[in-house]
Amino acid sequence: MIPDDLGKRIVDRRLENPHLSVMLFYDLLAKEGVLLRSGVSYHSLYRFLRQKGLAKPNLDDAPPKDRRKFAYDEVNRMWQGDMMVGPKVLAGGKKRQSFLFAFLDDCSRIFTHACFVLDQGFDAMKRVYIEAVLRRGIPQIVYLDNAKIYRSQLFHTACARMGTIVAHTEPNSPPSP
Repeated sequence: MIPDDLGKRIVDRRLENPHLSVMLFYDLLAKEGVLLRSGVSYHSLYRFLRQKGLAKPNLDDAPPKDRRKFAYDEVNRMWQGDMMVGPKVLAGGKKRQSFLFAFLDDCSRIFTHACFVLDQGFDAMKRVYIEAVLRRGIPQIVYLDNAKIYRSQLFHTACARMGTIVAHTEPNSPPSP
């Protein structure tokens, strides 16, 4: 049970921070000394906020992330890579899904290499990346999303040996800064 005076302070702070999850809000209250973890459990806070209709974060009120354009002024300074699902094609007498892997130079906006393949696995991405390196040189940075194939230890090791830094977008945030 949360006392009335503490409940009022919690509601006031929640209205100031409607975009936080209850877990992050609980951590904030504990850090600021509004409540003690030994005095109010996470579950008690969650039940209290749910009764007040304040348990779900309101993402509409979230402060906008600082996003700035970035573009490098040197060719091969940074490449951006991604994969998309392509059309179904006839291969071996059967319709199969195709996938497009592409790497784009950030400065020149030239595709260093792009290719439709019939597999979305690591080997297909590796072949496209190797061809891009053979055609355009070694990038200093390659910027990718968080797909499993781009997080591969083998890919990171190969890039490190070439002197390429592998950078990833923030999880669940494709237009990361």
